[in-house]
Amino acid sequence: MKILIVEDQFLIARQVEMIVSAAGHRVVGIASSLAEACRMGTASGPDIAFVDLSLADGLTGAAVARFLIDECHASVVYTTANLRRLPQDLSGAFGAVEKPFTKGGLLAALGYVVAVVRDGLCPDKVPRSLNLPSPGHGARGCVA
Repeated sequence: MKILIVEDQFLIARQVEMIVSAAGHRVVGIASSLAEACRMGTASGPDIAFVDLSLADGLTGAAVARFLIDECHASVVYTTANLRRLPQDLSGAFGAVEKPFTKGGLLAALGYVVAVVRDGLCPDKVPRSLNLPSPGHGARGCVA
């Protein structure tokens, strides 16, 4: 699947890139701001985007998520160190992975999202690394 990474910390962005690339997905870009993310999202049409909440231009991750969901039809997974700062409805995002994350945790979350988005499945278990929206604030996907 085509993956867009929206992260202003270079080493974390490269870590995500290496993990998802090794899992057979294609990284279509790494953006560090709202403007870059919107431009890259429009140009590449990602299937999935990993989006940090706090970017180079401030707390613009929620705006990035909303744009990528509404305009690019991407499934968004937040990657953030502070889950409490996320909007209750996650701005329509699929879910969130808390930093620091492990390779296994990110892969488990990615596998779950791919199973739902690409394969149309509803896996029996949600990985512990993937935080889903509060009940009543469902994102695209399913809760087993």
